[in-house]
Amino acid sequence: MKQLIKYLVEVGIWVIVIFMVGMFGLSLWTNNNVLKTKPWIVQSGSMEPTIMTGDVIITSPQRKYFVNQIVTFKNRDGRVVTHRIVKNVGSDSSPVFVTKGDANRTIDGDEIKNEQILGKAVFTLPKLGYAVAYSRTPGGLIFMVVVPVTIIVYDEVRKIVREKKAMA
Repeated sequence: MKQLIKYLVEVGIWVIVIFMVGMFGLSLWTNNNVLKTKPWIVQSGSMEPTIMTGDVIITSPQRKYFVNQIVTFKNRDGRVVTHRIVKNVGSDSSPVFVTKGDANRTIDGDEIKNEQILGKAVFTLPKLGYAVAYSRTPGGLIFMVVVPVTIIVYDEVRKIVREKKAMA
């Protein structure tokens, strides 16, 4: 029984460490463009229930975009928005898109050109955005770095003490 508890504690520690390292990596990824994909944290409910507040969406740039795709773009105010393309009011060679959030009653005021689109939403990670946003705070950094390091150091010191006792 004692061995089982010890094993479960060690597995639990490593699960926590791996989760925290993953969150730290995702936090870094949101600040850099890796593999031509980009994660974004959803900060409003305009796309609910398709994409919820706090989700992380992964976007990938495309050559062409089409009606009904969910895209992330910069609007004329410079804000990053993720909405669905509902209409192409331009031509095939020079598309101009009308977008709308799934939860919104009206279309967006801006018409979007291809150059404004940062990418098509290709994957959603539910609620992970809350953890990523927290990892960017001072408290989150401490939790994501100091706590795992402390756990690992404690575990290693405990193993060394146990081995020294066994040798004596």
